Amino acid sequence: GLQDLAAAKGVDFGSMVTWKRAGPKDQDDAIEPNDAFTQLVLRECGIITSAMEIFWGHNSDSPGEMRLADADALIGWAQQHGKKVRGHNLIWHGQMPKWYKSIGDKAYAEKMLVEHVTSMCSHFAGRIHSWDVVNEPLNPNRPDEPRASLFYKLLGPGYLDLAFGAARQADPKALLTLNEFDLEYDLDYNETNRRTLIALIDGMKQRGTPIDAIGIQSHLSTKRREAFDQDVFAAFFQEVSDRGLKIIISELDVI
Repeated sequence: GLQDLAAAKGVDFGSMVTWKRAGPKDQDDAIEPNDAFTQLVLRECGIITSAMEIFWGHNSDSPGEMRLADADALIGWAQQHGKKVRGHNLIWHGQMPKWYKSIGDKAYAEKMLVEHVTSMCSHFAGRIHSWDVVNEPLNPNRPDEPRASLFYKLLGPGYLDLAFGAARQADPKALLTLNEFDLEYDLDYNETNRRTLIALIDGMKQRGTPIDAIGIQSHLSTKRREAFDQDVFAAFFQEVSDRGLKIIISELDVI
């Protein structure tokens, strides 16, 4: 199995899975007792990623509410079978509850962000290998600037510090990860992303913000094969590693 080949090199290998078949898009990656996909996961994966089950926007219709039955079931199943679990994600502009979008008060926005991160990390403390604490904070249109998400507009760049600080306090053992894309290629905008991300890491480290890892999304394309330079990518990895951070290939697909 791939998990065994990976473990021999000191690497965890796994896949995102979902707990229930909620619709056509989920039918090939859901855990169902005794079906072929479940057996595939058991054989090949040493770690699984839970996403839909813990999305804030997917599970919260009102302040303070979080439906976690599916997440508890999936993570319980993983523990039963000796699998590690990644949590994707805590804070992401793409999965923001409708009620949070209506907030106009900075103090209340900060309070609810911290409460959400704290409650999630407390609920799953000790059961999560790594959290994507903040997902995609860079601006894809202006990679030298932060993404102008509602979190940024309401709270400024300090929302990252708030989220990572709350996560560390509530779950001291999990690896706290910042997850981002368009970092792989020897292209100008990918290089700008890499420089911006390194500067972001340096700022967080200087402020004492707890961060343990960088998640590399790796949405690759056969059309851009010639733009990949392994030496450039390795040098970026070395910069990240020199700052004391681990590197997680958090997503991987080839278009």
